[in-house]
Amino acid sequence: MILKLYKPAKKKQIKIGLLDSITTESLISKEENKFVNFKISKNEILNFRSKYIIEIFKVNNLDSSILFVKFSNFRIDNDLASIEVKKILGISMSHSKYYFKKKNGRWFFIKKELLSIG
Repeated sequence: MILKLYKPAKKKQIKIGLLDSITTESLISKEENKFVNFKISKNEILNFRSKYIIEIFKVNNLDSSILFVKFSNFRIDNDLASIEVKKILGISMSHSKYYFKKKNGRWFFIKKELLSIG
C-alpha cells in the first residue's frame, strides 16, 4: 500500500502569545464612567498552569506557531463582568465575549458569545 511510504508530519506545539495590554483604555467603571488602561506583566502569568508555553508580546504577527490572545473591553458592573477576547493564529481569527457573575466573593463564568470569525 502506498500510504506506508509516508511518515506522519510532526507538528510544532503552538505557543500562546498574550498581547501585553487590555487595549483601547478599556476597563470601564460604571460608577465613575471612566476608562483605565493597564498592562499584563510576566509576574502575573508565572503561576498560571498550562500545557502550552505562554509569552507576552507587544504586537501581533502572522506567525502560525503562536496563538495570539488579545483582551479588550473589560467591563465590571457590580456583580457582573464581561471581556472580549480575540484569538489570532496566522490569518485565522475568532472574536468572542465572555460573561461572568460574582457569587460569594468569587467570579463564575456564565456564557460565551461568538462575535465574529475569519
